[in-house]
Amino acid sequence: MIPTRGPNNTREAPVACPVPAITEERPQVACEFSMGGVALQIPGLLDAGPDVTIMPAKNWPSHWALQDMAGHVQGVGGFQLAKQSKGVVQIKGLRGQLANICPFVLNYKEPLLGRDLMAQWGVKIDIPDPSQGFSAAVTEERPTKKLNWLTDSPVWAEQWPLSKQKLKTLEELMEEQLAKGHIVETNSPWNSPVFMIQKPGKDKWRLLQDLCQINNVVEDMGSLQPGMPSPTMLPENWQLAVIDIKDCFFQILLHPDNAPRFAFSVPTINREAPRKRYHWRVLPQGMKNSPVICQWYVDSLLSPDRAAEDKAIIHHYMDDVLVCAPNDDVLAHALDLTINALIAAGLSCKKRRFNGCRLGDTSGWKSASGPLCRRNWRSEQRLAPSQMSISCVGC
Repeated sequence: MIPTRGPNNTREAPVACPVPAITEERPQVACEFSMGGVALQIPGLLDAGPDVTIMPAKNWPSHWALQDMAGHVQGVGGFQLAKQSKGVVQIKGLRGQLANICPFVLNYKEPLLGRDLMAQWGVKIDIPDPSQGFSAAVTEERPTKKLNWLTDSPVWAEQWPLSKQKLKTLEELMEEQLAKGHIVETNSPWNSPVFMIQKPGKDKWRLLQDLCQINNVVEDMGSLQPGMPSPTMLPENWQLAVIDIKDCFFQILLHPDNAPRFAFSVPTINREAPRKRYHWRVLPQGMKNSPVICQWYVDSLLSPDRAAEDKAIIHHYMDDVLVCAPNDDVLAHALDLTINALIAAGLSCKKRRFNGCRLGDTSGWKSASGPLCRRNWRSEQRLAPSQMSISCVGC
């Protein structure tokens, strides 16, 4: 389907458009659709037009549950009532790429592999130089760091009991993480417990995994950058922008050999069924080397940009990137290079612009018409019987 968003699109119904043949060969790939222990081998057509994956009704197993969706789908055999899989289907590519989505099921002649699947597979459209042949789609290889382990013997830490509310929330979160491709089902002999924490003042919950025992058998991976470089070292009155990388850990893949060791179990309510088991495909929060890998990964993306635009200063720390330049033209060019490099690697980012090196309240620095000024801080120490907390209050 083509989304109805955008100023020039006034249609109410979503539209799905099959891709026409560009040459004699269409971009078909062999796929394995699996759910509930049942696997289907069906070739699918890579199609950058639909924003969702479409499965023909004739190939859909009758025992795989469907749900009716509001509205119709336009563009695939006219108007059709939309049906969608109730469960998450894992789709495996020829080279082992994995995507976890809930495909739409329509009366159509062949599977259309839409942008939701291609995003999880890391597929991109490549238009080469005229001297080269046209490549419809290629798989992007993202760099990964392999961890060194002190033991190969599986580490199993049993899951803690969870309340009914937390179990229900955990199951919903697992469906969301499967759809995003952050986790996959597993039979790994490794296990670490998970627990849920409610975000302060919100109805949302955060999933945390206790990786203490895993961290004990993982070698340290180098030193971590102590913090963002000080803005006072930047030239006075230069133009400045800050880029925030969203969910940075979840955009960086674990090495495939390491991923099964970050497994966990999701119990069912009242032990109604065997518990489900998953492992992370992306950097897990709580793994001691995740910050180091994140730092290395972002730096590997930005190093070519620093060389290409040597008039600008590009600093980064974890999921924050600071770009500073003597004028608007250099800043715009450096920002384009930086943002394009991050987006090409699958990262989502948000840009904030400051004129004349004005940082606002970013990183403990306050705005000034000329050079940056450090905020005045005082520390208040409150000693409790079991802990001491230090809070910083701006003057």
